[in-house]
Amino acid sequence: MMELELLIIIVIFAFAFEFVDTSLGGGYGTILTPLLLLLSFHRLDIVPAILFSEIFTGISGATMHHFYGNADFSRKARINWRVIILISLLGIGATIFAVFLAIKLDKIIIDTYIGILVLSMGILMILNRKYRFSWKKIGIIGTISAFNKSISGGGFGPLITAGQVVSGRDTKNSIATALACEAPICLVGLMTYFLLNPITIDFILLSLALIIGALPATIFGAFMTKKMKNEKLFKQLTGSFIIFLGIFVILKTYKIIFP
Repeated sequence: MMELELLIIIVIFAFAFEFVDTSLGGGYGTILTPLLLLLSFHRLDIVPAILFSEIFTGISGATMHHFYGNADFSRKARINWRVIILISLLGIGATIFAVFLAIKLDKIIIDTYIGILVLSMGILMILNRKYRFSWKKIGIIGTISAFNKSISGGGFGPLITAGQVVSGRDTKNSIATALACEAPICLVGLMTYFLLNPITIDFILLSLALIIGALPATIFGAFMTKKMKNEKLFKQLTGSFIIFLGIFVILKTYKIIFP
């Protein structure tokens, strides 16, 4: 059984990293996973707990972004809904495949792959490289991102956000859409974990702590995004943070930090 002090620490972590995730488009699972590993949780409890909490934060975050006017998820916003549906459908297949690999594949291989991929997308974003929008690009990005999420608990938001921006979509819409895609993909990933692994008390307590901390952070994170008026500056800030996440994952993987 977890001690109350540990649960409080997890709640605080969840709030802080979900605030960053909702406002800048990533970081919740990417940073939270290694920190929870340092707190001696098992990876097969951490990843499904993060997936479970992000079902709620994905819905809440997208709703808050719509409420604050950062993105439009009304019936008239057909392109946003088409992006969400495409990424979700392709991501579901990648998610199921990723969960099977997560149980068998070496952790260093997984984390190195994610770190390099996220770092590369952040650099493209900072360099302001834009390519012509295509549904094929969005589909590829969505598939890879969902694979990342279910195999390690992180790597979805940064790649989806940066990938959409590089493909020509504006930053705020990209962040909000990434959050909206998380709910169905995380739900499928969670169900697959349940089929392959038993539910533990650590998973239940960890999930509750993450939800309690992360859910209210979506309100403040979306409001922070609304206050960012300079699109170019906001894109540079988001790209810089995504580069940081990529470097963080690589350094952590090879125990340069958190040995």
